[in-house]
Amino acid sequence: MDRVGPTRTLLNPSSATLDVTLSLTFDQLSGAAESMTEVGLGFMLGGQNISFAGDERVSCNGVEFPLKDRAAVFQALRAPTSQVVGTVLRCDYAVGGIVASIALQIPSPPAITSPQQNAQTPRSAQTRVTYTFDPATATDVGLVALAPGSQPPKVTARMNTPSPRQASVDTSAFMPGTGMLVLSASLKPRITLTGARFKSAIAFGMATAAVNVMWT
Repeated sequence: MDRVGPTRTLLNPSSATLDVTLSLTFDQLSGAAESMTEVGLGFMLGGQNISFAGDERVSCNGVEFPLKDRAAVFQALRAPTSQVVGTVLRCDYAVGGIVASIALQIPSPPAITSPQQNAQTPRSAQTRVTYTFDPATATDVGLVALAPGSQPPKVTARMNTPSPRQASVDTSAFMPGTGMLVLSASLKPRITLTGARFKSAIAFGMATAAVNVMWT
């Protein structure tokens, strides 16, 4: 989280001068692994990376971050998704006894519900996939089918076909063997601001969910 460009060092800046961002990622690139949730927290000033050099304090859910000699970009959370869905991550910026807070509620991630993990999946001109997502926090939902060694090795699905929360994908040209279905979405998490104000505050993110299949 510290690998950013040149920074401007600030001494006890007011929260009203700072732009704060929260980035949420649901990552399950390998269908065999449990989905992980990551939240990044960052502070900027007028589009420029910053570092803190005064008496500032930054914490999330009570855990304080070291601030000196580093950019003001932090990994606020990394945990298995099943453990954190529905919880609230609150991050505080405090200076001079004044606290500005931003809180993000971890939404349910998009997921593929059928086929199941490692399912024997017949190749077809209309392979059907069912999925779930929260339309209040997820947009631009898409799905691809993968079959390494096939030509083509990747096919994009038609979403909401034949009905909502279903996708149809032409896997008829795939070779029999191992493959994967990958669902992706852009996220627009809900945030709440309390205490002193920030100059700006935004949250964004990406989600990826996958299941391994055996094309037959």
